Amino acid sequence: EIRMDAVYEHLYITERQRALSEWFRCLRPGGKLIVNWIPDFERASELYRVGAYGPTDEFPLWNIEMLERVTNGVSDLFSGNPLQLHKGLFTPRTVRLEIEDAGFVIDRIGLVVYPGERGAAYNICVEAHKP
Repeated sequence: EIRMDAVYEHLYITERQRALSEWFRCLRPGGKLIVNWIPDFERASELYRVGAYGPTDEFPLWNIEMLERVTNGVSDLFSGNPLQLHKGLFTPRTVRLEIEDAGFVIDRIGLVVYPGERGAAYNICVEAHKP
């Protein structure tokens, strides 16, 4: 099993393609790939558009700051250090295509609520396997 939480979105497309290829190579047939907590751009944008309740006390409403945090990641603005910037925008469809293009079979893909947060689900979680 290969599992990652809140990592996939921090890789550029070429890095994701190479990583998926390597993970496919390393897994035995039937081996699982689990990728969790990829922010869904379309869902986050919709939550912002309708002014939904936010997921945390720090972000009680889906405002522009919350949308930026979800779509772009978190950076240290004072030092200019890009700590956790996201390297793309993601939807369940785009994530599915990337993982299937690497040869995996998707077992489950959906939106879930991150532990400790509340409200609407906006994180993509995927379970796939090597045929």
